[in-house]
Amino acid sequence: MHDARVLRLSSIWDLASRGNLFPDHSIQIAGVDFGYCILGDSAYPLQDWLLNPFTDTGRLTEQQLLFNKKFSRARVVVENAFMSPVS
Repeated sequence: MHDARVLRLSSIWDLASRGNLFPDHSIQIAGVDFGYCILGDSAYPLQDWLLNPFTDTGRLTEQQLLFNKKFSRARVVVENAFMSPVS
């Protein structure tokens, strides 16, 4: 079963969908209020609380490409934090 399906069937999905997963705290970035979120890959559905990269169809702007690059770096840090140590 794919991770995106596991998430959809989880209590995390239920809590986040009802707005009860994260504390009610946000910061303003470029004039937009931005709260806590989970980073997912393109297989995850975009939600207010679940971000994924822009789909690259060969027509992304430089800003979108830069976002995807930084987004990928952030996801790698998180993934590596949860990996088992290699002996």
